[in-house]
Amino acid sequence: LRDLFNGALGAMDPDALANPPVVNLALDPSGKFCFAEFRTEELATLALHLDKVELCGRQIKVGRPRWYVDPSTPQYTALMTAVTAAANGNPSLLPSALNPQMPNAASILGGLGGAAGAAPVVPNLAALMPGGAQAGALVPATAAAAAAATAANPGAGIAQLLATTQQTAASTVLYLENLVSCKDLVSEEERSDLADDVKTECSKRGEVVSIHIPVPPAESAERGDPGRVYVQFQEQAGAIAAQRALHGRIFSGNKVMATFVPEEDYQKAQAGEWLSAPPAPQSAEGVIKMRGLPFTATKQDIVVFFTGFGLEESGVKLVLGRDGRPTGEAYVYFEGPSADMRSALNKHRQILGSRYVELFPSSKDEVNQYLSAGVIML
Repeated sequence: LRDLFNGALGAMDPDALANPPVVNLALDPSGKFCFAEFRTEELATLALHLDKVELCGRQIKVGRPRWYVDPSTPQYTALMTAVTAAANGNPSLLPSALNPQMPNAASILGGLGGAAGAAPVVPNLAALMPGGAQAGALVPATAAAAAAATAANPGAGIAQLLATTQQTAASTVLYLENLVSCKDLVSEEERSDLADDVKTECSKRGEVVSIHIPVPPAESAERGDPGRVYVQFQEQAGAIAAQRALHGRIFSGNKVMATFVPEEDYQKAQAGEWLSAPPAPQSAEGVIKMRGLPFTATKQDIVVFFTGFGLEESGVKLVLGRDGRPTGEAYVYFEGPSADMRSALNKHRQILGSRYVELFPSSKDEVNQYLSAGVIML
């Protein structure tokens, strides 16, 4: 299910590799239905188009839970008011006029009158499903996140809770550092040549409006400090795609840092200011699922494939079939201060041996579930 939703929705979301669309799946023990939580409400709505698709030889039904309230309706505003009142220490039954099948606020919020941080509990899941326990349901991510956050922090208002679920917005300006050294950017000809190369590469990700390579101060050139390039895109999506593709990439033997800066920084750099370098994107620990590996691939081959991203051979788990042979899948653990799982995901669909390898964000919990089910990993 996770692969189905992430694969179908990933093409519509420029941040899908680093932050997959599916946040959580709550599967009924019988396996007949589940609740899927998505990163944004827009993604949850798009997922509704997967209704009636085939999975493992069977059609699945995708729909809203029975107590879902459309955010565009007056009922939604009343619901948010009721939940806010509950979050502020006054849990009460929601007005039955809103939706007779909606569980009461105290149940949704996990019993706010009890211990702080209690997990949200939705009673009688099967009864809430559209069409009963045979159908699937999607819970809007914002609603689920708001309920969980409210349970953990009863004093917060709904607006604040929803704000905490949003990712920090990227700008249209991408800052590239360490493509070359400052000493290689002293002459106008060198800067012009580099600007042409950067524009060619970045234009593959989106429309480039302009590029500025500032003249480095004399002391920076003497020290050989990392050179800087500012790239302004027409659309934010282009900047995001370029950041994913270029951060951590090796260029002329240098590891490139790519991050976002405000448009004001771009304007100041154009005006001749040599600004303080922005912080690099934080390195990230995590787990990646690999699919499509050559059956002859070894752990060392995988470590070499992820050179520069902090992967150790001890962090590679090859998945074996019941016959003890490799299945072409593996889980790799990026751990420690040099781990950079997010940048490693940029190698999605690159070649290892003679095959294109697919990469998917995963987790230790997913690995443990497979191990509990008897899957062999080496």
